[in-house]
Amino acid sequence: MSVNKTLQQLDVARITGDESALHTALLAHANELLLANRHVQAGEILDEAVLVHKKANRVADEAHCLHLSATAYRFARQLNLAEDRIRKAVELAPSNTPIAVSSWTEFGETALAQGHFQNATVYYKKALEHGQNAGLLPKAQLTLLRRLAQAHSARKSNAQAAQTLRDAVALAKQINEKTIIIRLQIEEATAWLSSPLPEQAVNALEESEKLATQIDDYVALADLEMLRSTLAIRDKDMTNAFIHAKSAREFALKAVDPMAYTTSAIAMSEIAELKNDRLTAYEVLAVGWVTLGDLMGSDIAQTTFAPKLQALVKKWGKDEFLHIKSQYEERRMSMNT
Repeated sequence: MSVNKTLQQLDVARITGDESALHTALLAHANELLLANRHVQAGEILDEAVLVHKKANRVADEAHCLHLSATAYRFARQLNLAEDRIRKAVELAPSNTPIAVSSWTEFGETALAQGHFQNATVYYKKALEHGQNAGLLPKAQLTLLRRLAQAHSARKSNAQAAQTLRDAVALAKQINEKTIIIRLQIEEATAWLSSPLPEQAVNALEESEKLATQIDDYVALADLEMLRSTLAIRDKDMTNAFIHAKSAREFALKAVDPMAYTTSAIAMSEIAELKNDRLTAYEVLAVGWVTLGDLMGSDIAQTTFAPKLQALVKKWGKDEFLHIKSQYEERRMSMNT
């Protein structure tokens, strides 16, 4: 259905005065406006729906439309309008109901968009509380725990983010979702690495590695090897840092994951340079350019790797860079003969 069609239906509903038809038409038109990225107009239509329900004293429906309106204004970056609507929604929403969960969640999203990270953690916790009391499904609770962890990370409380993710892992284990457990443990380990307690990452790394190996989750294994590389760098163990980054690149190739491949290849180059191994630093970028070109096309490969090679020219000087390049080409030619 098009915006024009739903507008016509809305005009008819306004004329007839049928409240049920008007409510349906308002939501349908707002939905089409959202799909057309006309977010402010969608918010205005939803505000009209709010007034319809307010007049009829339908509190839950009023809260629902306030929540939808807040979301529309948030998409439009009209954050003051979004906050005004969602604040009213959480005041009206009946406790321990789905609309309370969604309203407090939206309050968290609005606070994050405003940069009010402490408030966002409070609102996500409120959403979880209402959700748990309402019997919210574990997967939905996991989504909220992830958002709470992201809010903690945004306010630089990475240990709290990691602990929140650890709680999410425990919940995921209850429903035995291996893929979700692996991803959550990777996120937990990443948070610990950014916290004052990086050693706490090890348990999450080891558990997720066992699961990922069981199900041949090569993308996860690539991510885990990159985390191990990061740990080694923190320990100033550049040899193992390089080995883990290289292993990550191999898993990324098995997974045919261009992003993971690029991340690991660039890490290998940077680590090799720290080891003063300029030939390897150049080689992994040159090979990466060709490999990414095969996976995603020459334009993307050039955009990704050309700036990294240019940075080496600037750092080493043109003559030294050309000398290293020549060494690499000579070695490649000898290996091909």
